[in-house]
Amino acid sequence: MPGLNIDLQFDGPQHSRLLKRILAHHKASRQRMSARRKKWDEADDLYQAYVPESDADAKRRTRLEQLGEQSYKTISIPYSYATLLTAHTYWASVFLGRTPI
Repeated sequence: MPGLNIDLQFDGPQHSRLLKRILAHHKASRQRMSARRKKWDEADDLYQAYVPESDADAKRRTRLEQLGEQSYKTISIPYSYATLLTAHTYWASVFLGRTPI
């Protein structure tokens, strides 16, 4: 394509102009996205698979470390996370289950 060959030299006038525009776009993007950051963090908290250790599990872990006494472990999966994974499995089977995709 004609016009796509640009001789861009470091610290040249075109380089400085391009760098200023890129940095201005980056700053504008960061400002706009910072307004959404709180919502994204809330969504991450909702769908995380991590559940804090309960007191009973902490006691079991201590017994295992000190005495070597094996006990059962409580496994908790948040309902919202399980629902999301179930939906993902369904979508993947429907949309990716054909040949060709």
